[in-house]
Amino acid sequence: MSWQGIKGHDETVAKLRTAWQQGRLGSAYLLTGPSGIGKRHLAHALAQTLLCDRPSPGFAPCGQCESCRLFVTGSHPDFLRVACEEDQRVLPLELLIGERQHRAREGLCFWISLAPVHANRKIAILEDADLLAEEGANALLKTLEEPPIGSVLFLISHNLQRQLPTIRSRCQILFCPPLDVPTLARLIQDQGLASTPEEAERLAQWSAGSLEVARELADPAWAEFLGELERLLARQPVDGVAIGREVAAFVDQAGESVPAKRSRLRQVVRLVSESLRQQLRQAVMHSDAEALQWELMRQIDHCLLVMQQIDANAHLPTLIDAWTEALAGTRLAAVW
Repeated sequence: MSWQGIKGHDETVAKLRTAWQQGRLGSAYLLTGPSGIGKRHLAHALAQTLLCDRPSPGFAPCGQCESCRLFVTGSHPDFLRVACEEDQRVLPLELLIGERQHRAREGLCFWISLAPVHANRKIAILEDADLLAEEGANALLKTLEEPPIGSVLFLISHNLQRQLPTIRSRCQILFCPPLDVPTLARLIQDQGLASTPEEAERLAQWSAGSLEVARELADPAWAEFLGELERLLARQPVDGVAIGREVAAFVDQAGESVPAKRSRLRQVVRLVSESLRQQLRQAVMHSDAEALQWELMRQIDHCLLVMQQIDANAHLPTLIDAWTEALAGTRLAAVW
């Protein structure tokens, strides 16, 4: 039975429920886990529960009180959501400590220091904690070190390693795991991303536990690309140049946005990496040649390195060439 209809995060909710029931609720929580698994939805549901005038003993909002009505309409005076605009790559410092002419008199850090207006606490959600620059993180430290009584701050992160140690050490970290295949398959069907249960399960298996990834892979362009990639991988030995051309063209089709291209290449490399892992598992189970197992492990390591380089803003055409050149001459196959 999922909490508030949110699937896959009952264990995280249970930890907060226990802390709430024991009067030991923390002042700052870092919700971390892959993108597209419902962390934002979870944080908003938790905020409504904690602001509710008459929460149930089982830790659920009543949905009827004035606080719940204000929250649902987006006008609760004791709730603040802070997020970047879609095209921003760094969380603006002004969102935390105000514009220069009003510095320390507006922004998240000032807002949360004020007394509650309606509820008995103030709650803020920082949705793009991964985009905190060092200056922004340092500005947030004072609030984390000396939190106002009763306030709760939820920071949402897709990658814990992007958080400064000073931020991590001052938050209670809640790991939100990827959605399991059956849960994700049901969500895929519910949202009309697949026409049959079999198609939904297949898509779930390749989506790394993320509904966001499932939406991306459900695009017919992905099916066409993966079909062509499978055909190229079936050629033995692998033609790295042909694969490089196909991958580069597909990445370019993501549009002019460099982040969109990086996201698409990341998914391509992840899918190939998962295919290699499945082949390695099969090779080990069937006691295939040790040389093949070592080659598969080498390719998996190379995929991980490429993923790191994508996140480090490496030049994409050069990265694609280097990666597909490493695939050349090997005997691989796709299994999607």
